[in-house]
Amino acid sequence: MTILRTRPHLRRGLVAAAAAVALPFTLAACGDGAEDLSEKTSEELAEKLIEEGGNGNTDVELNDLPDGFPEGEVPIRGDVTSGVATETPEGTGWSVTTTSDKSVEAAFAEAKSALLEAGFAENVETGGTTALLRGEKYGVTLVATDSGGPTTLGYTVVPSS
Repeated sequence: MTILRTRPHLRRGLVAAAAAVALPFTLAACGDGAEDLSEKTSEELAEKLIEEGGNGNTDVELNDLPDGFPEGEVPIRGDVTSGVATETPEGTGWSVTTTSDKSVEAAFAEAKSALLEAGFAENVETGGTTALLRGEKYGVTLVATDSGGPTTLGYTVVPSS
């Protein structure tokens, strides 16, 4: 049984990305007029922090998929709240967060089913609401959590090695 492996540069960049995407939500509480400016500033700040810590180019998007995300090959379920692309010499990896009004179990089952239908296979039996899946070109880690509001789905997508 092969375990999904991430490349060290991608892993560092994606970990930094996950921490940085929370920043805009804190800064966006300034009101409608300042929200766009806050979002743009937050994206730029997050990109700079991630690039400095991750040794690669980074694209941070709020409410949209990051540049280069393989939409046609990796189906995403829910409403996109943030997306990060981290480019390193080893390749590009993506982290996408979505929300769903469905229960954690139902949202996870729908997202996992979409990935399986797209040709991904479960790489490791994890149980619960976490899945490690492997496709021909990409490995995907899918996690569903209850954040006290809508269900949050987290996708980490890396090139298969």
